[in-house]
Amino acid sequence: MSSITLLGRRSVAAAAALAVVPLALALAPSSNAAETPPTKVRKAVFEALDGLADGKNVAETKRAIRRAGVRKPDALVEAIRAGRPSGETRGGQFVVPIEDARGRKSELHVAIPKAYKPDGTWGILLLLHGLGGDGEQLLGAWVSRAAKERYIVIAPSAQKEPEDSDNEDNAFGAAGALLPQWWDYRGGFPMAALSWAKRNYAHDADRVVLTGYSMGGFGSWNLGLRYADRFSGVAPMAGGMSRLEYLGGADDRSRRLLENGRELDLFFCHGSNDRVVMTRMSRELHAELDERGIHHTYVEVPGGGHRLPAEPGRSELSDQIDEWFSRQTRNPSPATIHHVALGEYNGRSYWTRIESLSDKTPVKARKGPSGHVVARADRRTNTIAIETKGVGQLRVFLDPKLVDVSKPVTITVNGKAAHQGAVKPSIESVLDAWRDREDTALVYAHSVLLDIEGDATPAPTTQPTRPTTPARATETTKPAKKKRVLY
Repeated sequence: MSSITLLGRRSVAAAAALAVVPLALALAPSSNAAETPPTKVRKAVFEALDGLADGKNVAETKRAIRRAGVRKPDALVEAIRAGRPSGETRGGQFVVPIEDARGRKSELHVAIPKAYKPDGTWGILLLLHGLGGDGEQLLGAWVSRAAKERYIVIAPSAQKEPEDSDNEDNAFGAAGALLPQWWDYRGGFPMAALSWAKRNYAHDADRVVLTGYSMGGFGSWNLGLRYADRFSGVAPMAGGMSRLEYLGGADDRSRRLLENGRELDLFFCHGSNDRVVMTRMSRELHAELDERGIHHTYVEVPGGGHRLPAEPGRSELSDQIDEWFSRQTRNPSPATIHHVALGEYNGRSYWTRIESLSDKTPVKARKGPSGHVVARADRRTNTIAIETKGVGQLRVFLDPKLVDVSKPVTITVNGKAAHQGAVKPSIESVLDAWRDREDTALVYAHSVLLDIEGDATPAPTTQPTRPTTPARATETTKPAKKKRVLY
Protein backbone atom coordinates (compact mmCIF):
# COMPACT_ATOMS: atom_id res chain seq x y z
CA MET A 1 0.00 0.00 0.00
CA SER A 2 1.86 3.04 -1.19
CA SER A 3 0.76 6.52 -0.29
CA ILE A 4 0.52 8.79 -3.32
CA THR A 5 -1.81 11.59 -2.26
CA LEU A 6 -0.05 14.63 -0.92
CA LEU A 7 -2.16 16.86 1.31
CA GLY A 8 -1.69 20.58 1.51
CA ARG A 9 0.11 21.83 4.60
CA ARG A 10 -3.11 23.07 6.25
CA SER A 11 -4.87 19.81 5.47
CA VAL A 12 -2.02 17.79 6.95
CA ALA A 13 -1.99 19.92 10.08
CA ALA A 14 -5.75 19.63 10.48
CA ALA A 15 -5.72 15.85 9.93
CA ALA A 16 -2.87 15.40 12.37
CA ALA A 17 -4.65 17.51 14.99
CA LEU A 18 -7.83 15.44 14.64
CA ALA A 19 -5.86 12.20 14.77
CA VAL A 20 -4.19 13.19 18.03
CA VAL A 21 -7.49 13.78 19.85
CA PRO A 22 -8.48 10.14 20.51
CA LEU A 23 -4.94 9.21 21.47
CA ALA A 24 -4.69 12.17 23.82
CA LEU A 25 -7.99 11.20 25.46
CA ALA A 26 -6.77 7.63 25.87
CA LEU A 27 -3.58 8.79 27.55
CA ALA A 28 -5.20 11.42 29.74
CA PRO A 29 -5.08 10.54 33.47
CA SER A 30 -8.37 9.73 35.14
CA SER A 31 -9.70 11.83 37.96
CA ASN A 32 -8.52 9.29 40.53
CA ALA A 33 -5.07 8.81 39.00
CA ALA A 34 -2.09 9.00 41.33
CA GLU A 35 -0.23 12.28 41.53
CA THR A 36 3.02 12.61 39.61
CA PRO A 37 5.86 11.24 41.79
CA PRO A 38 8.14 13.93 43.24
CA THR A 39 11.15 14.97 41.18
CA LYS A 40 13.55 13.60 43.78
CA VAL A 41 11.94 10.17 43.59
CA ARG A 42 11.92 10.12 39.79
CA LYS A 43 15.56 11.19 39.66
CA ALA A 44 16.56 8.32 41.94
CA VAL A 45 14.45 5.85 39.94
CA PHE A 46 16.01 6.84 36.62
CA GLU A 47 19.50 6.67 38.09
CA ALA A 48 18.73 3.10 39.14
CA LEU A 49 17.34 2.29 35.70
CA ASP A 50 20.43 3.71 34.01
CA GLY A 51 22.49 1.32 36.09
CA LEU A 52 20.36 -1.59 34.89
CA ALA A 53 20.84 -0.61 31.24
CA ASP A 54 24.59 -0.29 31.85
CA GLY A 55 24.88 -3.84 33.14
CA LYS A 56 23.94 -3.88 36.82
CA ASN A 57 21.83 -6.86 37.84
CA VAL A 58 18.15 -6.79 38.69
CA ALA A 59 18.71 -7.30 42.43
CA GLU A 60 20.95 -4.22 42.67
CA THR A 61 18.46 -2.18 40.67
CA LYS A 62 15.53 -3.26 42.84
CA ARG A 63 17.42 -2.25 46.00
CA ALA A 64 18.16 1.18 44.53
CA ILE A 65 14.50 1.63 43.58
CA ARG A 66 13.34 0.65 47.07
CA ARG A 67 15.77 3.17 48.56
CA ALA A 68 13.99 5.78 46.43
CA GLY A 69 10.76 4.86 48.22
CA VAL A 70 9.17 2.96 45.32
CA ARG A 71 8.10 -0.54 46.30
CA LYS A 72 5.10 -1.44 44.16
CA PRO A 73 5.22 -2.26 40.42
CA ASP A 74 2.42 0.16 39.53
CA ALA A 75 4.20 2.95 41.38
CA LEU A 76 7.37 2.23 39.42
CA VAL A 77 5.46 2.37 36.12
CA GLU A 78 3.90 5.67 37.23
CA ALA A 79 7.32 7.13 38.03
CA ILE A 80 8.77 6.07 34.69
CA ARG A 81 5.85 7.28 32.61
CA ALA A 82 5.96 10.64 34.38
CA GLY A 83 9.27 11.10 32.60
CA ARG A 84 12.87 11.73 33.51
CA PRO A 85 13.34 14.98 35.43
CA SER A 86 14.69 17.84 33.32
CA GLY A 87 18.30 17.25 32.44
CA GLU A 88 20.58 19.09 30.03
CA THR A 89 19.64 22.49 28.69
CA ARG A 90 22.84 23.05 26.70
CA GLY A 91 21.97 24.35 23.24
CA GLY A 92 23.64 24.84 19.89
CA GLN A 93 25.80 22.37 17.98
CA PHE A 94 28.49 20.33 19.73
CA VAL A 95 30.20 16.95 19.73
CA VAL A 96 30.28 14.37 22.54
CA PRO A 97 32.04 10.99 22.77
CA ILE A 98 29.95 7.80 22.65
CA GLU A 99 30.71 4.12 23.08
CA ASP A 100 28.85 1.13 21.65
CA ALA A 101 28.16 -2.26 23.22
CA ARG A 102 31.44 -3.62 21.83
CA GLY A 103 33.40 -0.90 23.62
CA ARG A 104 34.21 0.90 20.38
CA LYS A 105 34.38 4.69 20.57
CA SER A 106 33.14 7.37 18.21
CA GLU A 107 31.76 10.90 18.08
CA LEU A 108 28.17 12.05 18.33
CA HIS A 109 27.23 15.33 16.66
CA VAL A 110 24.38 17.06 18.47
CA ALA A 111 22.21 20.03 17.44
CA ILE A 112 19.85 21.54 20.01
CA PRO A 113 17.61 24.33 18.64
CA LYS A 114 17.60 27.64 20.49
CA ALA A 115 13.91 27.27 21.31
CA TYR A 116 14.41 23.92 23.08
CA LYS A 117 12.77 23.62 26.50
CA PRO A 118 13.05 20.58 28.81
CA ASP A 119 9.27 20.17 28.95
CA GLY A 120 9.10 16.65 27.52
CA THR A 121 7.39 17.68 24.28
CA TRP A 122 10.40 17.74 21.94
CA GLY A 123 11.16 14.83 19.64
CA ILE A 124 14.48 13.18 18.79
CA LEU A 125 15.79 12.99 15.22
CA LEU A 126 18.48 10.36 14.58
CA LEU A 127 20.56 10.94 11.41
CA LEU A 128 22.80 8.32 9.76
CA HIS A 129 25.40 9.63 7.30
CA GLY A 130 26.75 8.09 4.11
CA LEU A 131 29.95 6.19 3.33
CA GLY A 132 33.06 8.26 3.92
CA GLY A 133 31.23 10.91 5.93
CA ASP A 134 30.69 11.65 9.59
CA GLY A 135 27.88 12.81 11.86
CA GLU A 136 28.11 16.38 10.58
CA GLN A 137 27.32 15.38 6.98
CA LEU A 138 23.51 15.62 7.13
CA LEU A 139 23.06 18.36 9.73
CA GLY A 140 22.71 21.11 7.13
CA ALA A 141 19.71 19.41 5.54
CA TRP A 142 17.89 18.78 8.80
CA VAL A 143 18.71 21.34 11.50
CA SER A 144 16.20 23.95 10.30
CA ARG A 145 13.52 21.27 9.85
CA ALA A 146 14.19 20.02 13.36
CA ALA A 147 13.89 23.49 14.86
CA LYS A 148 10.59 24.09 13.06
CA GLU A 149 9.07 20.77 14.16
CA ARG A 150 10.64 20.88 17.66
CA TYR A 151 13.23 18.09 17.52
CA ILE A 152 16.69 17.75 18.93
CA VAL A 153 19.14 16.22 16.44
CA ILE A 154 21.70 13.48 17.07
CA ALA A 155 24.08 12.19 14.39
CA PRO A 156 26.71 9.55 15.28
CA SER A 157 29.82 8.89 13.19
CA ALA A 158 30.20 5.37 11.84
CA GLN A 159 33.40 3.34 12.18
CA LYS A 160 34.84 0.39 10.27
CA GLU A 161 32.74 -2.74 10.53
CA PRO A 162 34.37 -5.19 12.98
CA GLU A 163 35.85 -8.42 11.60
CA ASP A 164 33.39 -10.39 13.72
CA SER A 165 30.40 -8.27 12.62
CA ASP A 166 27.02 -9.93 13.08
CA ASN A 167 25.36 -7.96 10.26
CA GLU A 168 23.39 -10.49 8.27
CA ASP A 169 24.39 -8.96 4.93
CA ASN A 170 28.12 -9.12 5.72
CA ALA A 171 28.46 -12.71 4.51
CA PHE A 172 31.86 -14.17 5.45
CA GLY A 173 33.06 -10.70 6.44
CA ALA A 174 33.80 -9.75 2.83
CA ALA A 175 31.72 -6.55 2.74
CA GLY A 176 33.13 -5.25 6.01
CA ALA A 177 36.70 -5.91 4.91
CA LEU A 178 36.28 -3.90 1.72
CA LEU A 179 34.46 -0.86 3.12
CA PRO A 180 36.05 1.84 5.32
CA GLN A 181 32.96 2.05 7.56
CA TRP A 182 29.43 0.68 7.99
CA TRP A 183 26.53 0.78 10.44
CA ASP A 184 26.01 -2.01 12.97
CA TYR A 185 22.49 -3.41 12.56
CA ARG A 186 22.44 -4.78 16.10
CA GLY A 187 22.49 -1.36 17.69
CA GLY A 188 26.00 -0.01 17.60
CA PHE A 189 26.56 3.73 17.59
CA PRO A 190 23.04 4.71 16.42
CA MET A 191 21.33 3.05 19.38
CA ALA A 192 24.06 4.27 21.74
CA ALA A 193 23.36 7.79 20.45
CA LEU A 194 19.63 7.34 21.07
CA SER A 195 20.32 6.16 24.61
CA TRP A 196 22.51 9.22 25.21
CA ALA A 197 19.78 11.58 24.01
CA LYS A 198 17.07 9.89 26.09
CA ARG A 199 19.17 10.14 29.23
CA ASN A 200 20.31 13.71 28.79
CA TYR A 201 17.35 15.57 27.27
CA ALA A 202 13.69 15.64 28.21
CA HIS A 203 11.78 14.35 25.19
CA ASP A 204 8.55 12.90 23.84
CA ALA A 205 9.07 9.13 23.51
CA ASP A 206 6.41 8.99 20.77
CA ARG A 207 8.30 11.40 18.52
CA VAL A 208 11.54 9.62 17.65
CA VAL A 209 12.42 9.66 13.95
CA LEU A 210 15.18 7.86 12.02
CA THR A 211 16.56 8.85 8.63
CA GLY A 212 19.76 8.31 6.69
CA TYR A 213 21.38 8.72 3.29
CA SER A 214 23.16 6.14 1.11
CA MET A 215 25.03 3.98 3.64
CA GLY A 216 22.76 5.71 6.14
CA GLY A 217 19.81 4.60 4.02
CA PHE A 218 20.91 0.98 4.49
CA GLY A 219 21.29 1.69 8.20
CA SER A 220 17.84 3.28 8.40
CA TRP A 221 16.13 0.33 6.71
CA ASN A 222 17.92 -2.20 8.89
CA LEU A 223 17.79 -0.47 12.26
CA GLY A 224 14.32 0.96 11.68
CA LEU A 225 12.85 -2.46 10.88
CA ARG A 226 14.75 -4.42 13.51
CA TYR A 227 13.72 -1.97 16.25
CA ALA A 228 10.50 -0.62 14.75
CA ASP A 229 8.78 0.02 18.08
CA ARG A 230 11.40 2.67 18.95
CA PHE A 231 10.41 4.99 16.11
CA SER A 232 7.36 6.82 14.80
CA GLY A 233 8.78 7.09 11.29
CA VAL A 234 11.75 5.93 9.23
CA ALA A 235 13.01 7.59 6.04
CA PRO A 236 15.80 5.79 4.15
CA MET A 237 17.14 7.85 1.25
CA ALA A 238 19.13 6.48 -1.71
CA GLY A 239 19.71 3.26 0.21
CA GLY A 240 18.84 -0.42 0.17
CA MET A 241 17.94 -3.30 2.44
CA SER A 242 20.94 -5.59 1.97
CA ARG A 243 24.44 -5.40 0.52
CA LEU A 244 23.96 -8.97 -0.70
CA GLU A 245 21.51 -7.60 -3.25
CA TYR A 246 24.39 -5.91 -5.09
CA LEU A 247 25.12 -9.44 -6.31
CA GLY A 248 21.61 -9.71 -7.75
CA GLY A 249 18.47 -11.32 -6.45
CA ALA A 250 16.58 -10.71 -3.24
CA ASP A 251 17.98 -11.24 0.26
CA ASP A 252 14.93 -13.17 1.42
CA ARG A 253 15.97 -13.31 5.06
CA SER A 254 16.53 -9.58 5.43
CA ARG A 255 13.34 -8.79 3.53
CA ARG A 256 11.31 -10.73 6.09
CA LEU A 257 11.89 -7.67 8.28
CA LEU A 258 9.57 -5.64 6.05
CA GLU A 259 6.69 -7.08 8.10
CA ASN A 260 7.92 -4.91 10.96
CA GLY A 261 7.03 -1.78 9.01
CA ARG A 262 3.29 -2.13 9.55
CA GLU A 263 3.27 0.29 12.50
CA LEU A 264 5.86 2.65 11.01
CA ASP A 265 5.37 5.68 8.80
CA LEU A 266 7.77 4.62 6.03
CA PHE A 267 9.04 7.20 3.54
CA PHE A 268 11.85 6.43 1.10
CA CYS A 269 13.21 8.03 -2.05
CA HIS A 270 15.69 7.35 -4.82
CA GLY A 271 16.95 8.94 -8.03
CA SER A 272 15.95 7.08 -11.19
CA ASN A 273 19.55 7.26 -12.50
CA ASP A 274 21.41 6.37 -9.30
CA ARG A 275 24.56 4.46 -10.25
CA VAL A 276 25.97 4.17 -6.72
CA VAL A 277 23.07 2.44 -5.00
CA MET A 278 20.98 0.95 -7.79
CA THR A 279 17.48 2.33 -8.07
CA ARG A 280 16.10 -1.20 -8.44
CA MET A 281 16.78 -1.73 -4.73
CA SER A 282 14.11 0.80 -3.74
CA ARG A 283 11.79 -0.18 -6.60
CA GLU A 284 11.83 -3.81 -5.45
CA LEU A 285 11.17 -2.82 -1.83
CA HIS A 286 8.30 -0.61 -2.99
CA ALA A 287 6.80 -3.51 -4.95
CA GLU A 288 7.18 -5.96 -2.08
CA LEU A 289 5.67 -3.56 0.46
CA ASP A 290 2.73 -3.11 -1.90
CA GLU A 291 2.38 -6.88 -2.24
CA ARG A 292 2.37 -7.27 1.55
CA GLY A 293 -0.21 -4.50 1.94
CA ILE A 294 2.08 -2.31 4.05
CA HIS A 295 1.44 1.42 3.89
CA HIS A 296 4.42 3.49 2.74
CA THR A 297 5.44 6.41 0.55
CA TYR A 298 8.03 5.91 -2.19
CA VAL A 299 9.26 8.90 -4.19
CA GLU A 300 11.42 8.38 -7.26
CA VAL A 301 13.06 11.46 -8.75
CA PRO A 302 13.14 11.29 -12.58
CA GLY A 303 16.69 11.77 -13.83
CA GLY A 304 17.99 12.01 -10.28
CA GLY A 305 21.39 10.60 -9.43
CA HIS A 306 22.77 9.49 -6.10
CA ARG A 307 22.64 12.99 -4.64
CA LEU A 308 19.06 14.17 -4.22
CA PRO A 309 17.75 17.73 -3.63
CA ALA A 310 16.51 16.98 -0.12
CA GLU A 311 17.48 20.24 1.60
CA PRO A 312 14.53 22.41 2.69
CA GLY A 313 13.02 24.57 -0.06
CA ARG A 314 15.06 23.04 -2.89
CA SER A 315 12.52 20.85 -4.62
CA GLU A 316 9.19 19.10 -4.58
CA LEU A 317 10.99 16.20 -2.92
CA SER A 318 12.04 18.41 -0.02
CA ASP A 319 8.44 19.60 0.38
CA GLN A 320 7.28 15.99 0.56
CA ILE A 321 9.92 15.26 3.19
CA ASP A 322 8.70 18.29 5.17
CA GLU A 323 5.11 17.04 5.12
CA TRP A 324 6.13 13.53 6.18
CA PHE A 325 8.31 14.88 9.00
CA SER A 326 5.57 17.19 10.30
CA ARG A 327 3.14 14.36 11.05
CA GLN A 328 5.34 12.04 13.09
CA THR A 329 3.68 10.54 16.19
CA ARG A 330 3.92 6.94 17.33
CA ASN A 331 0.99 4.94 18.65
CA PRO A 332 2.61 3.23 21.68
CA SER A 333 -0.27 0.78 22.13
CA PRO A 334 -1.09 -0.93 18.83
CA ALA A 335 -3.77 -3.60 19.28
CA THR A 336 -2.15 -5.69 16.54
CA ILE A 337 1.55 -6.47 16.30
CA HIS A 338 3.41 -8.03 13.39
CA HIS A 339 7.02 -8.78 14.23
CA VAL A 340 9.85 -10.73 12.66
CA ALA A 341 13.08 -11.40 14.58
CA LEU A 342 16.24 -12.66 12.90
CA GLY A 343 17.54 -13.49 16.37
CA GLU A 344 16.84 -12.90 20.04
CA TYR A 345 18.66 -9.58 19.75
CA ASN A 346 15.71 -7.95 17.94
CA GLY A 347 12.89 -9.94 19.53
CA ARG A 348 11.12 -6.96 21.13
CA SER A 349 8.07 -5.32 19.64
CA TYR A 350 5.86 -3.11 21.80
CA TRP A 351 4.16 -5.54 24.23
CA THR A 352 5.70 -8.78 22.95
CA ARG A 353 9.23 -10.19 22.92
CA ILE A 354 10.53 -13.29 21.17
CA GLU A 355 12.80 -14.83 23.80
CA SER A 356 14.14 -17.61 21.59
CA LEU A 357 13.82 -19.06 18.11
CA SER A 358 12.93 -22.69 17.57
CA ASP A 359 15.68 -22.95 14.92
CA LYS A 360 19.11 -22.20 16.40
CA THR A 361 21.05 -22.50 13.13
CA PRO A 362 23.50 -19.53 12.99
CA VAL A 363 23.29 -18.40 9.38
CA LYS A 364 24.45 -15.03 8.06
CA ALA A 365 23.23 -15.20 4.49
CA ARG A 366 20.10 -15.02 2.34
CA LYS A 367 18.59 -18.08 3.98
CA GLY A 368 18.41 -18.68 7.70
CA PRO A 369 16.20 -18.80 10.77
CA SER A 370 13.75 -16.17 11.92
CA GLY A 371 10.80 -15.94 14.25
CA HIS A 372 7.45 -14.43 13.26
CA VAL A 373 4.69 -13.29 15.60
CA VAL A 374 1.26 -11.82 14.93
CA ALA A 375 -0.48 -10.81 18.17
CA ARG A 376 -3.92 -9.26 18.53
CA ALA A 377 -5.37 -7.88 21.76
CA ASP A 378 -9.12 -7.48 22.29
CA ARG A 379 -10.11 -5.49 25.36
CA ARG A 380 -13.81 -6.35 24.95
CA THR A 381 -13.13 -10.02 25.60
CA ASN A 382 -9.88 -9.50 27.53
CA THR A 383 -8.10 -11.87 25.20
CA ILE A 384 -4.85 -11.95 23.24
CA ALA A 385 -4.67 -14.20 20.17
CA ILE A 386 -1.18 -15.03 18.92
CA GLU A 387 0.11 -16.79 15.83
CA THR A 388 3.76 -17.80 15.62
CA LYS A 389 6.27 -19.38 13.30
CA GLY A 390 9.82 -20.32 14.26
CA VAL A 391 9.39 -19.15 17.88
CA GLY A 392 10.55 -21.23 20.84
CA GLN A 393 9.60 -18.93 23.71
CA LEU A 394 7.59 -15.69 23.83
CA ARG A 395 6.99 -13.11 26.53
CA VAL A 396 3.77 -11.11 26.48
CA PHE A 397 3.53 -7.86 28.42
CA LEU A 398 0.01 -6.74 29.34
CA ASP A 399 -0.70 -3.18 28.21
CA PRO A 400 -3.50 -1.69 30.38
CA LYS A 401 -4.79 0.21 27.35
CA LEU A 402 -5.39 -3.07 25.51
CA VAL A 403 -6.49 -5.48 28.27
CA ASP A 404 -7.96 -5.05 31.75
CA VAL A 405 -5.10 -6.21 33.97
CA SER A 406 -7.40 -6.33 37.02
CA LYS A 407 -9.33 -9.23 35.45
CA PRO A 408 -8.37 -12.69 34.18
CA VAL A 409 -6.72 -12.64 30.75
CA THR A 410 -6.91 -15.41 28.16
CA ILE A 411 -3.98 -15.89 25.77
CA THR A 412 -4.12 -18.33 22.87
CA VAL A 413 -1.16 -19.38 20.73
CA ASN A 414 -1.77 -20.98 17.35
CA GLY A 415 -5.38 -21.64 18.31
CA LYS A 416 -4.62 -23.32 21.64
CA ALA A 417 -5.05 -21.88 25.15
CA ALA A 418 -1.64 -20.91 26.54
CA HIS A 419 -2.70 -18.87 29.58
CA GLN A 420 -5.96 -18.30 31.43
CA GLY A 421 -6.23 -16.28 34.61
CA ALA A 422 -5.09 -13.17 36.40
CA VAL A 423 -1.49 -12.00 36.18
CA LYS A 424 0.30 -10.58 39.20
CA PRO A 425 2.29 -7.38 38.75
CA SER A 426 6.02 -7.45 39.49
CA ILE A 427 8.97 -5.09 39.63
CA GLU A 428 10.85 -7.61 37.49
CA SER A 429 8.33 -7.20 34.68
CA VAL A 430 8.77 -3.42 34.69
CA LEU A 431 12.56 -3.71 34.62
CA ASP A 432 12.39 -6.33 31.89
CA ALA A 433 10.26 -4.03 29.75
CA TRP A 434 12.63 -1.11 30.35
CA ARG A 435 15.91 -2.89 29.68
CA ASP A 436 17.41 -2.23 26.20
CA ARG A 437 14.67 0.19 25.08
CA GLU A 438 14.76 2.86 27.82
CA ASP A 439 11.34 3.93 26.58
CA THR A 440 9.06 5.70 29.07
CA ALA A 441 5.91 4.74 27.12
CA LEU A 442 6.68 1.03 26.80
CA VAL A 443 6.83 -0.20 30.40
CA TYR A 444 4.42 -2.71 31.90
CA ALA A 445 3.87 -4.21 35.35
CA HIS A 446 2.42 -7.51 34.12
CA SER A 447 3.91 -10.15 31.83
CA VAL A 448 3.52 -13.82 30.93
CA LEU A 449 6.26 -16.13 29.62
CA LEU A 450 4.99 -18.71 27.11
CA ASP A 451 6.73 -21.85 25.86
CA ILE A 452 5.66 -22.46 22.28
CA GLU A 453 5.33 -26.17 21.60
CA GLY A 454 5.23 -27.76 18.17
CA ASP A 455 5.59 -24.47 16.30
CA ALA A 456 5.05 -25.77 12.80
CA THR A 457 2.31 -23.42 11.70
CA PRO A 458 2.27 -21.80 8.28
CA ALA A 459 3.41 -18.22 8.05
CA PRO A 460 0.96 -16.02 9.98
CA THR A 461 -1.63 -14.26 7.90
CA THR A 462 -1.03 -10.58 7.26
CA GLN A 463 -3.41 -7.71 6.88
CA PRO A 464 -3.06 -3.95 6.43
CA THR A 465 -2.70 -2.25 9.79
CA ARG A 466 -1.77 1.29 8.84
CA PRO A 467 -4.06 4.11 7.69
CA THR A 468 -3.24 6.16 4.63
CA THR A 469 -3.65 9.38 6.61
CA PRO A 470 -1.44 10.66 9.46
CA ALA A 471 -3.85 9.15 12.04
CA ARG A 472 -2.23 6.83 14.58
CA ALA A 473 -5.12 6.00 16.92
CA THR A 474 -6.97 3.51 14.72
CA GLU A 475 -6.43 -0.02 13.48
CA THR A 476 -8.60 0.36 10.37
CA THR A 477 -7.18 1.21 6.99
CA LYS A 478 -8.21 1.81 3.43
CA PRO A 479 -6.23 0.23 0.59
CA ALA A 480 -4.04 2.72 -1.21
CA LYS A 481 -3.54 2.81 -4.95
CA LYS A 482 -0.42 0.99 -6.10
CA LYS A 483 1.46 3.74 -7.85
CA ARG A 484 4.92 5.20 -7.52
CA VAL A 485 5.17 8.94 -6.90
CA LEU A 486 6.75 10.63 -9.89
CA TYR A 487 7.18 14.30 -10.72
